[in-house]
Amino acid sequence: MIEPETAPIAPRGSFLASVNVVALTYAADGVLAFAAGVIVARALGPDGRGALGLFTVSTAIAQMIFGLGFANAAIYYINKREIALADVVAAAHVITVASLVATGLVVLAIVPLAGADALGDGVSAWLLIAAVPALMYAATLRAVLQATSRFMAMGFVTIVQPLVMLALVSAVYAFGDPTPLLFVIFWIASNAAAALFALSQIGTRDLDLAHIVRPRWATLRRLARFGVQGESGNVLQLLNYRLDQYLV
Repeated sequence: MIEPETAPIAPRGSFLASVNVVALTYAADGVLAFAAGVIVARALGPDGRGALGLFTVSTAIAQMIFGLGFANAAIYYINKREIALADVVAAAHVITVASLVATGLVVLAIVPLAGADALGDGVSAWLLIAAVPALMYAATLRAVLQATSRFMAMGFVTIVQPLVMLALVSAVYAFGDPTPLLFVIFWIASNAAAALFALSQIGTRDLDLAHIVRPRWATLRRLARFGVQGESGNVLQLLNYRLDQYLV
């Protein structure tokens, strides 16, 4: 049992209001992502759109594998009040840093064999070293907001990424020279923006730098044991849905 002051924040507003916020969030996310996708397709054509799609799918798969099901575990343990919120936030930072190292090692092993443009002409695989931690950071902090029932803040975090992406690709499509590489950089930047916004919503009260520098390995092992049980199935499902992109 954790101390009362570290217990999760109680839901704000009624259950129906929370459901409506989540539903509207995902609807807005879908609309913004669709609009950005249309512009990307028109700006880059089939080949460029395919390169961007392959990069984003590869990033998502790596994030799920290296994340070890952190999101599900965080939601479970915070709501069960078995792990302090500050420890979960610290673990999110440790997992993000670990994903950067792990991605770097994987890319370092693959590039000499498949080449830096393995994910598409003009799109360097080295960018995965920035993309995976950015996506990981946004996903883990968003899970913390969900676990503490801060659905409004979670909703804003969810739409920041497609909103920033839409703004950037629209500006370049209208006034610049669109390239797959530039749009990949925009996608990484939009995920980083979502992550930083999520951090601003969590605040510094539950940010324990000491446990980021010196991780609580028992907490990390506990989160990983729970998370991996469900995440392995999600990884296989994503591969099943997106394997065709690699074949094409």
